[in-house]
Amino acid sequence: MNLRSLLLATALWAGTGALCLGQIAGHIKVTGKIPDPKPIDMSAVKACDDQHPDPATDETIVADDKGNLANVVVYIQPDEGLPLPAGDASALPTAVIDQRGCQYSPHVLAVEVGQKIDVKNDDPTNHNVHSLAEKNATFNQAQSKGDVLHVDPMKVAEIFKIKCDVHAWMGATVAVFDHPYFAVSAADGSYTIATKDLPDGDYNIVAWHEKFGKSDPIKVTVTGGKADKAADFTFKADAGG
Repeated sequence: MNLRSLLLATALWAGTGALCLGQIAGHIKVTGKIPDPKPIDMSAVKACDDQHPDPATDETIVADDKGNLANVVVYIQPDEGLPLPAGDASALPTAVIDQRGCQYSPHVLAVEVGQKIDVKNDDPTNHNVHSLAEKNATFNQAQSKGDVLHVDPMKVAEIFKIKCDVHAWMGATVAVFDHPYFAVSAADGSYTIATKDLPDGDYNIVAWHEKFGKSDPIKVTVTGGKADKAADFTFKADAGG
């Protein structure tokens, strides 16, 4: 390959990469007095308690000392009657909820309609994973150590809780979407929504937190897969119900 051809191929590859890296991104914070995480008393279950040299804490609000807020579901909210392009759920990796230290990991899971879901039990004790879905089929299954529950893929978009009927402190959230344009904020409050196949246009970005609820939308303009600005959200610690 001569130098001219090499430079042309490199430019084409770089251009393709830029499209693949298209995204809507932003940051989530919480302001005000953030309550201290509540310790979880696992002393009645030795197999759970032994896994926590320091007391385990409730994960309803996970924020650092700078107010960076984790476990926030961020997504494109399509205008009524204008659905977003559906993803190919069959090509997605299986989403996994693990039970470790007698807590669900992750605490918040976001999946697409049709995506496979496994629930694992890596604890040396029995659990019972119980879905509280209202629009999708529920599941309620006892699990011993090492068991894996292959959950039927969700068929409808909704956000629902799961719990353990054996250990009352255990809870998690599953957010189901009928499109692929969603994310969950990381420990530093950041999130990134991949925009593959998203048509150019204006979109409403919404954030949802299990304690603080749903935000007002932020409108962004997407061109060539890239948003014209960051969609940053701020929740108030004293606003949650």
